[in-house]
Amino acid sequence: MTCCLVTTVIFIVLLVFFLRKKDPEAIFGIYSVPGKWYYLKYIVFSCLYYYRKYSKKNNGAGTDGQAGQGVRAIANPSEMDRAQPLSEHAKAFDAVFFISAMKDEKEDKGVYIISGCERRPMGMCNGLFYIGLPGKGLLCSKKIPDTVLFGAQIGEFGAEGIMMTPVEPMKKWAVSYKGPMWYQNEPSKVVDVEFNGEWNATSDYFDYDCDLHPPAVIRSIAREKWSRKYFESLKTAHQSHYEQFGEMKCKFKIDKETFEYTLPSFRDHSFGILAIIFRSNILNILYAAAGALIFSLYLVYDTQLMMGGKHKYSISPEEYIFAALNLYLDIVNIFLFILTIIGMSK
Repeated sequence: MTCCLVTTVIFIVLLVFFLRKKDPEAIFGIYSVPGKWYYLKYIVFSCLYYYRKYSKKNNGAGTDGQAGQGVRAIANPSEMDRAQPLSEHAKAFDAVFFISAMKDEKEDKGVYIISGCERRPMGMCNGLFYIGLPGKGLLCSKKIPDTVLFGAQIGEFGAEGIMMTPVEPMKKWAVSYKGPMWYQNEPSKVVDVEFNGEWNATSDYFDYDCDLHPPAVIRSIAREKWSRKYFESLKTAHQSHYEQFGEMKCKFKIDKETFEYTLPSFRDHSFGILAIIFRSNILNILYAAAGALIFSLYLVYDTQLMMGGKHKYSISPEEYIFAALNLYLDIVNIFLFILTIIGMSK
């Protein structure tokens, strides 16, 4: 009895000390570091992450807003690698960028071509186009540094001379530009440019929603202070994003001078803000997991009472109805909490 009392007192003291312990300050006030609940949160989020990842391995989140944290937004590449529907939210976007570059060994300088378009609501987009050539300098599309372009058609990446069009999902895109460009080193010098390029993939695409190293994602989430506000911010800020390496074959004219290159290239596609986003149910899942654990302990305790034996407390055979009711309620509650966890994780 004395031994049990001492053990209980020591446990309570350690528990109070643990609960009163303050979490370490974030580095530079921004970068979170593991706190006292880090390992518990790591285990809980690991279970959630791997369940989401493998239960929807061959399926996408679709339009119900559960992409991210192990689940890809869209499973079918042909549906993903195209213009995505935009919501009416002011910050909704759908963007593609192509960056192609190669060192010119003769000039010991680089040749590079950059094209990008971020589709926004109401027929607006942010677009840019650059060409860098040894001996000529950097050419910038007409409106730069202003990137706001108007007249974008629904389902198209581009406006005012810039155009990027998917030809074959995750394999081929057409990139073009037609219009005036100005030299960065001589802004008053404006030339007419006509560019046509074909981008071909040389690798599989890397989807940040489901292809990131799981422990890296789990560690980053476990370091943060969990709250409803935190998970709501994850929901709002989430964007689906994938990247791919390829090759840009292009031919273009600057005034009457013609150029032709085949350049190593990289492209990405991002979309988000109330279009297809991660909807967080983590707090509800945590509550359900805690409930299932508590009633599992109740089930063990009530079973012990019913079995009797040398334990201090037990239920007499005359109280079998009460014992059966206890076990029934424990099992029903465990079952309900498990259903909640499964439902919230889908």
